[in-house]
Formats: sequence, C-alpha cells, structure tokens
Amino acid sequence: MMLYPFINSFSIQNPKKEIFILSDHAEFIKNNSIKWIERKNLRGSICQNSLLVFPDLNFRSSLRYFWKAKYKIGYLFSNHIYSNFKGFHYGFNFLSDHYDQRIKKILEILGLNKIRPSYKDIEKVESNISKFSLPKNFVCFAPFAIQSSRQYSLSLYERLINEIVKNENVVILGTKDDLSKKFNFEEMNNYKNLFNLVGQTSLNEAINIISSSDLLITNDSGSSHIGYLFSDNVLSIYGCVPPALRVPSLKRKKLKVKTFHNHKKNFLCPNYKNFSEPMCTKENNCSCLLSDYNEILNHFKNSFREL
Repeated sequence: MMLYPFINSFSIQNPKKEIFILSDHAEFIKNNSIKWIERKNLRGSICQNSLLVFPDLNFRSSLRYFWKAKYKIGYLFSNHIYSNFKGFHYGFNFLSDHYDQRIKKILEILGLNKIRPSYKDIEKVESNISKFSLPKNFVCFAPFAIQSSRQYSLSLYERLINEIVKNENVVILGTKDDLSKKFNFEEMNNYKNLFNLVGQTSLNEAINIISSSDLLITNDSGSSHIGYLFSDNVLSIYGCVPPALRVPSLKRKKLKVKTFHNHKKNFLCPNYKNFSEPMCTKENNCSCLLSDYNEILNHFKNSFREL
C-alpha cells in the first residue's frame, strides 16, 4: 500500500512494460496499466520470465512467489538486498531511513533512480457501501493495530470516541480478529449516531468508507496508509516508529495529515535493539504509545470544523 505510488510511477514511465501486483486480496486499486493477480490465481507461466520485486522486510510474504520467478530482487529476512542477477547489496536501514528507502534502494540497483512516487490517476475500486446506511458526514475510527508497538491505548480510543460521538457521527472499522480485543463494543452500540462496523466489511468496503469520511483517526497501520492514498484528512497516532520515517515523503496535494507521537524527537523506541518489532508495554516502561489524550482531543475540537 505505501509503495504503490512508486509502482504507479514506474507504469507511467514504462507504458510498454507488463506489470503485475501479486496480492492476497482482491483488487482494490484501479489501474488499467497494472494487472492485479490474487495468490489463488497465480500461474507459474506468469513468473517464468518475470522479475519479482519483494520490498517487504518480512520475506515470508513473498516466499510463496519466490520459487516461481525467473529473476528476483528484494529483502531476505534482513536489511540486505538479495538478487539472483545482481548479487547482495546493503539496503534499507530500518533504524534511520524513511520507509520509501526500501524501494528506492532496489530501484537504484536496477538503474531506475529517476522513479519518484506518483499519485496520478490512482483510484480505488468502487464498492457499494450503501448497505451500511452511513450518514453523509462522519468521523472514521480505525483503532486497531496488529503490532503492539503501534497500538495506541484502546481505552483512550474509547474515551476519544465517547467524546467525539456527542457532536459527530462516528464509524468504527476493524477486522473480525479485532472483535476479540479488549474494547467496549457493547457501550459503542448505545449511540444512535455511532456505526460499529468492526468485522463487517471487506477490505475494499473499508477503503471506500475511509475515503468517504470527513476525517480518519487511526494508528500507524494499514488503515493510515489507506488514508494517505484515498482520504483527504488523516489524524494518525504513532507509536515506536516516528512519523518522520513513515508518513509519505511526497503526499497528494489535497491530503492533510496530523500526527501525534509521544517522543518529541524523531527517533525510534529504545526497545528497538534487533531487527524485529519491540514488545512495548507498560511493564517494560515504554512511553512510545502514550501520546497525550487531551492534546489529541483538543486538536480535534479546535480544527475539525476547519477541514
């Protein structure tokens, strides 16, 4: 999701190249120049003469495709770039480099230094969300994160929702897995102007709901990346990774982003000592996830009507 503007730019500059996106999800970005293939539909013949680029540091997400591609380049469980035609190269420094550097390093090796992220003609695949009977104007919350190092306090999210819903329509999004988390779903159902859609939407429906919202409030998560692509207003609460390393370096002109991060300086959580994500909890005295609740709420009250 975060790297799609680079793929889009490559397709614009190389209109005769055949480009595929391999995904576990049904197509959610519309682009006639790029062919979308779900994993279940992948055929070996597509990969026999192809170049597989895997910029994700979690190589497991690319492993299923790895053996089928003739040429490959990307990260192998480390910040070193492997290629079966270019050898090994030092790549992305996850402690100090912006997320964009993951793909920029690969592009440099391929001699594609001029590729810059482009948002031209990026459109979502339309999905019918009328079945949810949502109001025209609403604030969308996506309060759940997979990684604990990026999860803002759910109890503080509850407080934010309880305050904001007094004056605004609110929609809450999440997956079926999020239903098991410690979140007061029963209380959320007491408000007539609150629409709890956790576990009820497909990815594409969630994207369409986020793009229709007046404001998205979320963590540093997949939802924020959706917002950066398709929403005009995003309030993102960061955890152990500072916004300077995650917010798109080049943004859409209409996009307004407000970030909150407990560390006043842009540095990683001190619990980042290895390649893997840290387990940040109250028990290990991590303050990364403690962005000031009152600061967030006051910003909303003072600026929302200006959006």
